[in-house]
This record gives sequence, structure tokens and C-alpha cells, in this order.
Amino acid sequence: MFSILTGVTVDGIATELIVGLIAALIGSILGNLIYRPIRERWELHRFGGWVFIVHMPDGREGLRRRMSVAQVREFIPHGQNDRDVDEAGFASYITGVVSKAGPRSVCWINGDPLTLPGLMTIKRVERQVFIDLAKNPRDESSDRGGG
Repeated sequence: MFSILTGVTVDGIATELIVGLIAALIGSILGNLIYRPIRERWELHRFGGWVFIVHMPDGREGLRRRMSVAQVREFIPHGQNDRDVDEAGFASYITGVVSKAGPRSVCWINGDPLTLPGLMTIKRVERQVFIDLAKNPRDESSDRGGG
């Protein structure tokens, strides 16, 4: 009775549904195969290549580490360029990583890297972050301290 009133059969609906599902499946598979490599290359171009370097109080390089695209993407707001770096995000991330550069008595930042002059330098064009532990103030209340 349904086919008499509308001119559409149940077999026709099932065929159209299957054809539509197959087309959507093929479209999503091809879209992901094409989109993912392009997006990964774009993100590597935009967010990749950041390195941070920790200089110990005696002047030698204590740590050099590349930052992953995912880590840098947290600090650079989407839709903006590399000049708009979230320095507070870098500071908190690097403060945690600096403690792995050497003995804890040397590699503990005593204060906020943003407020301590010369302790943290961000070179946006070169995509480098420098931590100079010689500029780290000494913590008089404990045996931790910088230069």
C-alpha cells in the first residue's frame, strides 16, 4: 500500500540507503587519508622546531631538549602566529623540566621565571627558549640555589 501512494518501494529505499552509506564511508576514508598528512605537515611547520636549552651556573650547557608539536601547541594560541607565545605556559612547563637537567640543588628555579630578569629568554624567530641558571637567585632558606 505504501508503494501505491508514494511511488517508492521498500526495496528502493533500502538501495538508496545502502548507496548513501557506502558513499559516506568512502568519502570519510578518503578525506582522512588526504587531510591527516596535510594537517600534520602544517602543524609541524607551524609549531615544530622549538628547542629549549638550560645553561648551568658554571656556563656549560646542561640540557637541550626538543619540544613536541603537541607541547608547543598548548602555548601558542590557535589562529595566531608564532609571535604570540604564551610565556606563562612556557615558564611553568620549563620550570618542571629544568629540574631534570642536573642535581636538584643546582636545577631548582627559585621564583617565577617571568619575573626574574635574564633567567628565561624566548627567541621566537629561532624557536629557542634559554634558561640561564647563573641568573637564578640563591634560596637562602635551604641548600637549593642557583649561581
